[in-house]
Amino acid sequence: MMKILVLNGSPRGTSSNTYQLTQAFVEGMKDELKAKLSVKTLTLSELSIESCRGCFSCWTATPGRCVIGDEMAAILEEMLDADWILWSFPLYYYGMPGPVKTVLDRCLPLNLPWIEVGAGGRAVHPRRYPQAQAKTILISTCGFYTVDQNYEALIQQFDLIFGDGLKILCPQGELFARPELRKVTAAYLTHVRQAGREYAVSQAVSAPTLKRLRTPLLPRVQFIALANASWNIANPQEAEDGRASKIRQAERFTQQMAAMYNPVAFDGKEKVLEIYYTDVEVGYQLVLGENCELRALNGGAYTTRVETPLNVWQAIARGEMRGDQAMMEGRYKTLGDLSLLMEWDHYFSGPHAPQSQPDQVQIRKKTNMLLLILPWCCLWTLLPISQNFGGSLAVAAALLLTLAGQKWQLTVYDALSGLLVGGIGLLAVQGGDERLLVPLSYLGFGLLWLVSCGTTIPLSAHYVKENYHGDDALQNPVFMRANRILSCCWGGLYVLSALWTLILMHSGWPQAAILINTLSPMAMGMFTVWFEKWYPAKIARG
Repeated sequence: MMKILVLNGSPRGTSSNTYQLTQAFVEGMKDELKAKLSVKTLTLSELSIESCRGCFSCWTATPGRCVIGDEMAAILEEMLDADWILWSFPLYYYGMPGPVKTVLDRCLPLNLPWIEVGAGGRAVHPRRYPQAQAKTILISTCGFYTVDQNYEALIQQFDLIFGDGLKILCPQGELFARPELRKVTAAYLTHVRQAGREYAVSQAVSAPTLKRLRTPLLPRVQFIALANASWNIANPQEAEDGRASKIRQAERFTQQMAAMYNPVAFDGKEKVLEIYYTDVEVGYQLVLGENCELRALNGGAYTTRVETPLNVWQAIARGEMRGDQAMMEGRYKTLGDLSLLMEWDHYFSGPHAPQSQPDQVQIRKKTNMLLLILPWCCLWTLLPISQNFGGSLAVAAALLLTLAGQKWQLTVYDALSGLLVGGIGLLAVQGGDERLLVPLSYLGFGLLWLVSCGTTIPLSAHYVKENYHGDDALQNPVFMRANRILSCCWGGLYVLSALWTLILMHSGWPQAAILINTLSPMAMGMFTVWFEKWYPAKIARG
């Protein structure tokens, strides 16, 4: 059994930003070692540890044992028993937090009093227990934007005490406390977990993984702007003026939003996002171009305007509330172009997360509505021309759906369509009356749409989601309601198509049925395009 001792030295305990990285690293080691790894975590801020008295009794009166009777004795025992010691803490004033320094000072009993000449001629105290050679790992975050000229003192101290062990030093650590940056920080934590996997196997981390760990989460300019906008400190004059304080809070929050703008989203055409905080009665404009410029509300033209209480928009930014659900509930209103809100993550999630290696990329199969429609088209267009040919081709199209599943994601409606089309095609080949089979096909197709309206995911949503960020669209209540309405409309159209097709084919006017069944889906398609824009805009306007 291998043992890793985690010394959590952050005064924030398990709420520490650094501890998120530590957990990811340990989980990576567990991925490889599984039951062979034992993890012991000590949160130093929760322990009673006195400062070293400098009495040297651990060298003279009680060799190897400190005369202070506190919880440090148990820590020393754990350190001697561990295979790895992982020090986890944030950078404090270019060094370590006080509790960590106290623990290091109290490690003196682990050394012997006499001096020896070490590597490079430096003076060292030899270890009292040479058999206890735990490997040291350091994980630390800081609030600056770079490691350079910030961590040198800490690195030197750890190298002098423990040698050149693994160090994962992550500047911009406060970003791990920001829910709106979860995509960026989650990508970094994935790399930390990969480092844990590699270290468990080889006691080292590969160059590509180290490179990713040393890549800043945000560019310097963007991080500085975001960090400076995060200090929501009221001045004494604002203490007695609640409105002034609220206005300042709104301004700071909007500045943070501007700092999170991703210039990669700029397509050559400036957009103006106007935000009006209804409870504070103050607004701002964000001009989105090569950079994001924050302006006071000046009555100028906007691309998109959001009217919202400040606390609602803050809750959405923190991930405590879904923006689409809040819009559906009328918590805020939107005017103008909705596409900016639909692509919000593209505009305001910072730079794109580092790409995974090709062997780590999982390609998701997408749905394709053509797979649903084409087998039915074989029936509708070819069956009136030739029952044998149309029926045979319909059966073949239904069978080919299985092969299409190798490239595309097939839905339950693709499977049902294959069964229904194949069955009707076989009836046609067996000499069934086309005047009944064609209307039957329209009826079957229409019922697929209508029945789906009573399920969790209506039929059209399975396919249209690919235009709206895939499966994420299924969590959008506006998207789901719009598709439920459209699925009902399309289902009603095809049920009606079955009725008039049956009447026209028995009245000797099959050509009229073909013409109507061609024009009516075209008209419904135009309605769909209009409805997909009109309905969300209606909801957004309240």
